Amino acid sequence: MKYSLEKDLCDDFIYFVKKSSWKVYAEQNNWDMIIVRGKIQVGVQAKLIANNKVLIQTLPKLPYDAIGPTYRIALVAGFTGRTPKARFETRKIFYSMARHFRVIVIDMSCRNKLMTGWDWNLGYKTGKRNLNLKHYNWRPSELEWVPPFIPNFPAGVPSPKHVSKWNLSMLDLRELELERGWICLDDCRNIIKKYNSKFQPSSLLTTYWFCTNEKIEGSRQCKWTLKYGYLDPIIIFESISNMRNNQ
Repeated sequence: MKYSLEKDLCDDFIYFVKKSSWKVYAEQNNWDMIIVRGKIQVGVQAKLIANNKVLIQTLPKLPYDAIGPTYRIALVAGFTGRTPKARFETRKIFYSMARHFRVIVIDMSCRNKLMTGWDWNLGYKTGKRNLNLKHYNWRPSELEWVPPFIPNFPAGVPSPKHVSKWNLSMLDLRELELERGWICLDDCRNIIKKYNSKFQPSSLLTTYWFCTNEKIEGSRQCKWTLKYGYLDPIIIFESISNMRNNQ
């Protein structure tokens, strides 16, 4: 099957994996998508035509980061070459390089083989081929972070929207301020612990809020409120706020 857009390729792949009960987190942590089922996490990078760039995108940055998905997939829809023989040679080289880098290749142009050969327990058998998953398991010390809800953003689009620890932290702080009338430094520290993030409490606090110089009773900390004239973080991240509240 031919695809005109990378989004169409991703949508088709998402359709298959959702039928097998995988959760799909589109445009997450620099991946086109992360799919999750149980304790297995798979990072997916997509390209309409296979090239070296998509392989590089699936690999961890150097120095090697032990945080990542269990498996890494290069999702493609074709190979370069003016003739079938040339495309076959390109495909063979690409698969060989991917195996060397421990990256699984899924060619959606062979979708019929995909449906019969891939059991989505991440085991692959088609004819005489048998993909040994032990070779492709990265055994990360820590899996990629995914949000506590499933975003409905599309995958494979230019300038993608995504959910991050930062915008969730901003939403939490603003909702707390609306409930209580103010926030403080300890609130930022608690949110950093909640998302296990590496932000500085002061950087969270000073983005949208200002100090009123009014002390909290029984504490040396000040109360902080939304800066005058600044856009409300809930408005800025409205789509994320709606998705979180509706799940």
